Amino acid sequence: TLFRSSALWPPPSRLRSFPRAATLFYLRALETSGIPLEDARAMIEFRLASDADQFLSIAKHRALRRLWAGIEVECGLEPAPILLTSETAFRMMTRRDAYLNLLRAGMGTFAAALGGADAITVLPFTTALGLPDAFARRLARNTQTLLAEEAHLGAVADPAAGAGSYEALTDALVDEAWQAFRTIETEGGIVAALRHGALQTRIATVKATRHDALMRKDALIIGVTAFPDPDEKPVAVLEPAPPVSAPAAPAFAPLTSTRLSEPFGSQEGTPS
Repeated sequence: TLFRSSALWPPPSRLRSFPRAATLFYLRALETSGIPLEDARAMIEFRLASDADQFLSIAKHRALRRLWAGIEVECGLEPAPILLTSETAFRMMTRRDAYLNLLRAGMGTFAAALGGADAITVLPFTTALGLPDAFARRLARNTQTLLAEEAHLGAVADPAAGAGSYEALTDALVDEAWQAFRTIETEGGIVAALRHGALQTRIATVKATRHDALMRKDALIIGVTAFPDPDEKPVAVLEPAPPVSAPAAPAFAPLTSTRLSEPFGSQEGTPS
């Protein structure tokens, strides 16, 4: 794989209830506006990121459906299918040896499909470098087409069902996410947790843990922290990625998109 796992990788999934807590906030807001819960839930779309960790990404998508079904029951509703969309994770994209991102995107797409995503967005392999050109966009589209038409990933409703490793991991994610969800609720809900910085603090802890694992070589990013290509050819983009600018007068400390390979600076490469 493009990320090598160890017992310490990935770190504990303390933040996997974040999408559910945010969705409950919107469900409450819709109900307060006078929309019946039965109609309000149909207006909500769930979106997850799927990375090269096959087991965790598959289980994460499966767990979300079970978790939201639990919320529906608590609201007095009969569980109904949700609209679950997925995107290949920006955090796993690298600037160095960018063609390896094609494999990462393929693995993320594969995991999202087997996890039960209804729609999947594949990021072009040069996304970390800047605005993708027509070639990079075409390869992103072809990734979906090949897996759908040739691998027939949508032919089975839940291919992981009954597999002990996937079922155990899904169960563990559900149990831990319930606990994390309760923590956010005791903090006053998702908005209060963000306003007070509690959620940002937990996210920063996970980010630091991942970085430490990379520094200790407990986890590797192929092409960046391990096995870099000394003869790497430049990759073209339409425009280089602009610098990230902080929002003006934010209501709380912003959560910005980051990539796992960003801290490795000079190893990251530059666009042509």
